[in-house]
Amino acid sequence: MAINKNSVKSGPYYGWIIVFAMFFINIAVHASANFTFAVFLKPMSEDLSVSREAVSWLHTSRMISGGVSAVVIGKLIDRYGSRWMLPLAAIIVAVAMVLLNWTDNYWQILFLFIVIGIAGLAGPGSLMTSVPVSKWFYKKRGKATAIATAGLGVGGILFAPLHQVLINSHGWRGAWLISAILLVLVVVPIGLIFIRRTPEDQGLLPDGETSDQVLSKENQPLPQNQKTSPDSEDNWKTKEALRTSAMWKVLFAYSILALAMGGFIVHRFSFWSDRGIDSNVIAWSYSLDALVFACAILAAGFLVDRFPVRIVGAIAAGFQILGVLLTIFLDSVLGLYVGAMTLGLGAGTNMVVQIHIWPSYFGRKYIGTIRGIVVPATLVGMGLGPPLVGATFDGFGSYLPAFWASILLAFFSILLLISATPPKRQPLDKAFSRK
Repeated sequence: MAINKNSVKSGPYYGWIIVFAMFFINIAVHASANFTFAVFLKPMSEDLSVSREAVSWLHTSRMISGGVSAVVIGKLIDRYGSRWMLPLAAIIVAVAMVLLNWTDNYWQILFLFIVIGIAGLAGPGSLMTSVPVSKWFYKKRGKATAIATAGLGVGGILFAPLHQVLINSHGWRGAWLISAILLVLVVVPIGLIFIRRTPEDQGLLPDGETSDQVLSKENQPLPQNQKTSPDSEDNWKTKEALRTSAMWKVLFAYSILALAMGGFIVHRFSFWSDRGIDSNVIAWSYSLDALVFACAILAAGFLVDRFPVRIVGAIAAGFQILGVLLTIFLDSVLGLYVGAMTLGLGAGTNMVVQIHIWPSYFGRKYIGTIRGIVVPATLVGMGLGPPLVGATFDGFGSYLPAFWASILLAFFSILLLISATPPKRQPLDKAFSRK
């Protein structure tokens, strides 16, 4: 059953339907263990008789292949939207997850993870779930992004203990199989029924405003820092954005932060397990992390609309550093939970910042293509982290050298973010860009 165009135009602004549809899809995306892969690390390593570094490369292959496909996916979303792409991606991912149930060969499993990545649902802030929200909102973009992205936090709350329970009862293979079914049951119908490309396609304007409202507001004096209308937004073409220092500073900042945090997030489960803490207790700490993550996302939606987004991101990265430090120095269950909460606070806030900063700096018109260039670097950073940390553990017998390196890298990313002021161009250039 599809919703017709007249239904979209009547009633509450349809952009909010998009937001809540993406909220539930973001919950379901956790079925593919983008954020809970750490729960699978030790059982897969032991069952396949390979090192933790080797299993980490599975996660890395998914991230890197997702980064490669993002270049194409971003352009496709700008042109066609996510309505058909999301269900197709979910089916491809689910088939690969099901096939994991019937293979013992490491290289075949690696190939299946590459397929999962290429489908385009790998990593945080997937283009298919985040770009549509940016296109449907302008003034309320921060709030809309926060609500949709909060689904990632809720999904973490649900799937961290769920995956552990499934592994305990059905093994890691059975956990992948059941998760595949859940992914398809949620994403396919929601994508087909509710998702639409842009408000303009439906005869609407971003934020649900009418043409008369836009004209009226553009003719009125505005308080400082208040947005006017989507028509006043400066939409940078991809080539123009690539010539700005802001784009490269933000890109490198979040790529470095992804490298720093990616390995820590995957290996902290094993770190605590090696300290003698029960795996079920650790799994519940992931749920607590995800709960704070979700709350931080909602708060960040308020913050990024009112304060410089790069400063919000820098402070959030500081909390992520603190989360690593607490994990290192607090050797107890209390330390486990406090560190998880602190990490969730920083990671949740930065999830919104990473999605919000690009349309905030470069406009929404070409945001799919621009983020299609940015996402590969971030996913490569996130993907390389786990095997590097795994190699450090295999070489030194300890995670601590890698965790300290993560702290230093994250600090450097803070410096880059602080220096990444919004791009500006001369009035004449701006006038030509609108033609």
